Amino acid sequence: MSTHLDALQRLREDPKQLESLADLLIDHALDRPLEALVDPAELAATVGDGLRAMAASEGLEAWIEARARASTTGLEELRGPLGERIPITALAPMEKLLAREITPDPDLVRTLIDHPSLRELMREILTANLLGFARRISDMIPGAGRSGKGVGGLLGAVAKNVANAAGGAFEKQIEERARSFAEDALGTAVDSTIERMCDPKQAGEMAAWRIDVFRALLAQPVEELLDQRHKYPPRALAQDLAPLIRAFAGWSQLDAQLEAGARRVLTHHGQQTARAWLEGSGLEAGLRDRVKAQLVREGQALVGGDAFAAWMGQLLEARE
Repeated sequence: MSTHLDALQRLREDPKQLESLADLLIDHALDRPLEALVDPAELAATVGDGLRAMAASEGLEAWIEARARASTTGLEELRGPLGERIPITALAPMEKLLAREITPDPDLVRTLIDHPSLRELMREILTANLLGFARRISDMIPGAGRSGKGVGGLLGAVAKNVANAAGGAFEKQIEERARSFAEDALGTAVDSTIERMCDPKQAGEMAAWRIDVFRALLAQPVEELLDQRHKYPPRALAQDLAPLIRAFAGWSQLDAQLEAGARRVLTHHGQQTARAWLEGSGLEAGLRDRVKAQLVREGQALVGGDAFAAWMGQLLEARE
């Protein structure tokens, strides 16, 4: 009569046993429809409980900060242009993708960019440029804002004061007019920007801009790009994320919204299996052996341990 020790020995010494189990697990996962794998209510409760557990932890901020610091370990070793880390054969397909002449919806673009903060920025830029132009023009006019030479004594001092006052009034008048012009031009500038971004005739120009940005990004040294992370240190990230997590965790509609979202996905894709979804991609055939080998390795590590032997002994001891 076979004992649990015999079964354990077969699992440990006959690789075909774990290989057949790996095949069974893979096929089971591929052939199960999504709706059989996901219970919307259970998924929502699991995610919600996880967020609530995090929110209740006094060490949440410290945990986020530690994870953020750990995620950047070793990045200091990266050097050279970003483009050197991308195969040169990928550049043409990527630029072809970016060159697609896509015209966004004007209402959506306005929603994204037409805000008081952007208008204030454009107002300041327009005003500063107008004032700079006006001052350059003023400097080109001989004697503008300056007192004349060769006038001495009290008369000279009076003339100088009058000239300075006139110059100050001129500056003030120019500044007021520049701000007034910028305010009047602001609405037109915003509208023109939106129209240009959404004009099918300008789609080629916008595509060229995307390609230029892509090429410029590839030329940037990796170390300079990574240095930007120091502007948002891990502690600041933790201080921002922890309240956000607690806000969602305390939301009375959290579980209901998560469940509703999961049900929407299942309504349209619940009958589909992973195998059907992967069909045509080549991924199942290309990765199956690799996934199977990894499962076998993990299985060998599991069954080779004393803990598994003790568990199997408890499972089968009643039948021996």
